[in-house]
Amino acid sequence: MAKKPKCMLTVDVEALALRAPAHHVDSLIYGRFNGEEWGIGRMMDIADKHQVKLTFFLDFAETELYGEDIIQAGRYIASRGHDLQIHCHYNLLENQVRNRFPEAAESYYTWYEDEAVSEFLVDYCLEQYRKCTDREPIVFRGGEYRVGKALLKKLKEKKVAADASYNYIRPVEKPMNGQFVFENGLFELPVAVLPEKEGIASKVLNFNEAHLYPVKEADLEPCLKEYEKVFREFYDCYGKNTLAAMVMHSWSFCYEKERFQSSGYMDRPNIYAAEFFDRFLAHFKGKYEFITAAQAVTAEEIHFSKTIDFDAVFSLHEQRESREKFKRIESFIKEKARGRRIIIWGKGWIEGRVMRIWNLSQQLDAAFYISRDADKKRLWRRKPVKTFEEAELSRDKDYVLVIANTRFPEIRDSLHEIGFVEFEDYIDIAQPLPDIENGNEEDKEYPACSICGGNKFVPFNSKRPRYCEGCGSVERNRTIPLLFSENLGTELLSKRILHVSPSRPERIFFEKTGAKNITTLDVRPQVKPDIVADLCDMPQVESESFEIVFANCVLNHVYDDNAALAEVCRVLKGNGLFIVWVMGSGGMCTTIDQEPAAWYGQETMDTYRVGTYRHYGERDFYHLLMRYFAEVHAFEKYDAPSEMSCCWYVCKKKNGAGKDV
Repeated sequence: MAKKPKCMLTVDVEALALRAPAHHVDSLIYGRFNGEEWGIGRMMDIADKHQVKLTFFLDFAETELYGEDIIQAGRYIASRGHDLQIHCHYNLLENQVRNRFPEAAESYYTWYEDEAVSEFLVDYCLEQYRKCTDREPIVFRGGEYRVGKALLKKLKEKKVAADASYNYIRPVEKPMNGQFVFENGLFELPVAVLPEKEGIASKVLNFNEAHLYPVKEADLEPCLKEYEKVFREFYDCYGKNTLAAMVMHSWSFCYEKERFQSSGYMDRPNIYAAEFFDRFLAHFKGKYEFITAAQAVTAEEIHFSKTIDFDAVFSLHEQRESREKFKRIESFIKEKARGRRIIIWGKGWIEGRVMRIWNLSQQLDAAFYISRDADKKRLWRRKPVKTFEEAELSRDKDYVLVIANTRFPEIRDSLHEIGFVEFEDYIDIAQPLPDIENGNEEDKEYPACSICGGNKFVPFNSKRPRYCEGCGSVERNRTIPLLFSENLGTELLSKRILHVSPSRPERIFFEKTGAKNITTLDVRPQVKPDIVADLCDMPQVESESFEIVFANCVLNHVYDDNAALAEVCRVLKGNGLFIVWVMGSGGMCTTIDQEPAAWYGQETMDTYRVGTYRHYGERDFYHLLMRYFAEVHAFEKYDAPSEMSCCWYVCKKKNGAGKDV
C-alpha cells in the first residue's frame, strides 16, 4: 500500500500589537470574545476531534511584551499534547539586544547574520521554552521567515534539529526547494509555496490566503475544491515525498474581512473559518497524513536527500544586490526628503513584494499611503490609506515614494500636475537611483579559483564574470574540489574512475590531486579520450569495471539519457558511485530544447548525435536517477568567484547489482 503524502499543519502563535487594539493575548492567541474561544483552544478541539496533532510555533520574543502570559500559553499547548516549537520576532528583543550589544546593527534585519547576537536570540528563546515543558525544542521558525547563516549555525550548536523558516519568495527570493539539510546538518522544513507558473502568481499554502479562506457559508465547498487543486499542484511539482508545510496563525479564525480592511485588526470571529477547518480535516485526513514538525524530522518517508551550502542560499548575487539596493534607496530617500513627510504611493501587494527584502515603510516611518483602493482599505500596516485627493500633497511639506509599476502613468501624471519633479521629489522604485554608479567589475577582487588558484574572471555565456582565464573553469568545475573535500572525502579519488567527456579544468583537478586511476571516455575522437565510445551504448567498456563514473554536463547532451544511465549502472561495481552535474531548467520540471543543435552545431549533431536535448527539472531528474540507483543525494555547492551555486548528484548503485566496491 502506497504511503500517503505528508502535510504539517503549523500555527504561528502571536499577539503582535498591530493586529488588535487591546487585550492582545486574549484576542489574538485565545480568541476570547463574548464568552467563546476562537483561538488556539478551538483549533486544538477541532484537531483532537479528528485525531490530528498541530505544531504551534509560539513567539517567545513576546515574553518581553506580555511576560508570564506567553509562558502560560506554551504550557497550555504542551498540556494538550500538541507540538510546541519556537517562533521569534527578533525586533521585540531590541532592548535586550541593545543592552548586550551596543554595536549591533540599527536594523534587526541583520541580527540573524551576527553570530554573537544570534546566539543570544537562540538562548533567549530556549530559556523561555524550557519554562513551558520538560521536552527540548526541535524546530525553530524566524519571525517574517527571516534567518541567516549565523542563526542557523547557532541553532545546530544548541542542538535544535531543524529550522522551518525557508520560504523561497520572502524575505528575499531563494532557490525553490523541498525539505533539505544545511551543510552543518540542520534540517530545513520549508513553507509550502507553489512557484509562479505561466504568468500565474506563486501561491503559499496559507490558511488565510484569500482564495483558500471562506468569508461566507457559500465559500466552504469552493475553498475545499481550491485546496484540492493546491495540494495536487504542490505534490505534482515537488514530488509525493515532499512535506507540505501549511501556515496558520492563532488568530486565523478571527480574520473577519470587513473588520480587517477597515482597521487592520484580526479581532472579530469568522464563524465560517472554524467550520471550514473542521471540514478541511475531515476531508483531507484520509488523503494525507498530518504530522507534526517533530515527527517530520524523523519520518522515514520524508527524504532529506539534498544538502545545501549556506552560501548557496544566503550569498546568491541577486539576493545580496537586492538587499543592498534597498539599503541605498532608504538612505537616498531620507537624504532627498530633507525633513519632509515621507508618503508612499502604491498598493499594499506591491509594497508587500518590496518588504520581502526591506521593510521600507517601517524604516522610513512613512506618514501614510496613497492608493486608488483607499475606499476599500483605510489602514495598511497600521498606517492610514488615502486617495490622492484626500492626501492634499505639497512639494514643500511632502516627499513621495512611488512603489508602483510604470504601467500606472496616472501616478506620475498626477504628481507632475501639482509640481513634483521626478528624481528630486519622488522616486520610481523600478528605476535605478540617479546618484548610484555601478561598480567596475574590472576593479573587483575575486576569490581564488579552486582549480588553478588564479583570480581573473571574465564573462562567458553570461553578463557576469564566471570564466577563469587561468584554467578555463566555470562554476560547475570549481565546485568539484569542494564536493570532494567537504562532502565525499578525497579518499575516493584513489578509486578507479571513468571520466566521461573530460574538460581541461577537470583534467587539471584530477592530476593535481594525484588521482591516477582514471580512464577518460568521449564519443568525439578529437577530445583525445582513452576510450572513444557512445555513453548510450559502450560495449568497449567492461561491465562492473569502475568504482566511480564521473560526468559533468553530459546527460543534457546525450540523445537517450535512459540508455546512458543504464550503461552507467552496467559498468559500475556494486555500491559504486555515479557523480553527475546537469544543466537545470530553473524549476522542478524538465524542459525539452527545441533546437538541440544550436550550441554544438549541426555537424556535431549529425556525426556524433551530440546536442542540447533537455534541461532537467530538479524533481524530474531526482526521480529519473532513482529508477536506476538505490540512493540519490544532492549537494548544492557554492562557487565564490562567480557567486553562483551548482547542484551535484551522487548516486549509489543498487545493492547486489554487481561486484561490491
